[in-house]
Amino acid sequence: MGFRRKAHFLYILFTMKSLASKAVKNNAVKNTPPSSGASSTAQLSVESHERLQSAIAEVCGFDGVSLIALEIRGSKERRIVEVFVDKPDGISLDECGDLSHRIGDRLEEMKAFPAAYRLDVSSPGVERPLQYLWQYSRNAGRLLTLELSDGTVLKGRIGAVENDAVTLENPNKSTKNSKLNGKSSTPTEALQAAFPLTVPHSTIARAVVELEF
Repeated sequence: MGFRRKAHFLYILFTMKSLASKAVKNNAVKNTPPSSGASSTAQLSVESHERLQSAIAEVCGFDGVSLIALEIRGSKERRIVEVFVDKPDGISLDECGDLSHRIGDRLEEMKAFPAAYRLDVSSPGVERPLQYLWQYSRNAGRLLTLELSDGTVLKGRIGAVENDAVTLENPNKSTKNSKLNGKSSTPTEALQAAFPLTVPHSTIARAVVELEF
């Protein structure tokens, strides 16, 4: 075999081996399972959300801060992670900034999001439902709408907060606290007429402070 033909044959053999090797590598990459931190859908599973919520609440707890809510939205390529925090004497912007760094570090340790994400840490707005008894105390005197676990809806002003219960005062001081002028009433109306009302915290399903102008 001449030198040129031999060299040409070796070149073809080398090219075929390279292509075969590249095909094996590509196939291996395609068949590699996703990492445990990756999410296959835009929405997090309930388990993943609860795991993140527990981890963030733990970070907040070191400084006596309570996690009020965790909201995650956006696509899996660009998550927006909103963390709402508070504490009995209020929380400052500096404290939110410090928490943001520490929560971010924890999320990185957990490999919570494989792609880019934005983390926002702030205090909750007035429209966000109350959760802790100290939130009721801090809003004493304000108008509150309560939904109880049995579906009953009440509205009143926040009075005393003690013994794991919230006292609702009459929202309208001109309304009589006795009977409803002899008229028949629904259970909810009867409750509204019986101010002040003591409501066990454990029976409250939702509580929202009403804005007044």
